[in-house]
Amino acid sequence: TDVVQRNVITVNDMFPGPTIEVMEEAQVVVTVTNKLLTEATSIHWHGMHMRGMPYMDGVPFITQCPIMPSETFVYRFHAEPAGTHWYHSHLSTQKEDGLFGAL
Repeated sequence: TDVVQRNVITVNDMFPGPTIEVMEEAQVVVTVTNKLLTEATSIHWHGMHMRGMPYMDGVPFITQCPIMPSETFVYRFHAEPAGTHWYHSHLSTQKEDGLFGAL
């Protein structure tokens, strides 16, 4: 049998990352500490409207500076609109390597 081994990125030691469940309009506060050794990262909250909070959207070099290795960034936004959404990295192949989860 063919076996392919590869590294993956986990969130809180989970692959995929943990599901974040919140009520609509609730304030979401997520602290991200980049523990990748050589790569910057950021988290995009796919489907969330960032009204009045454009710097929380997680698109590196557009709405925020990337989170460098060993650095921490706190995302704060309101959960809107209602629905099933997801979060993921917007740098390199981190999303494909496992940095994603349901929101």
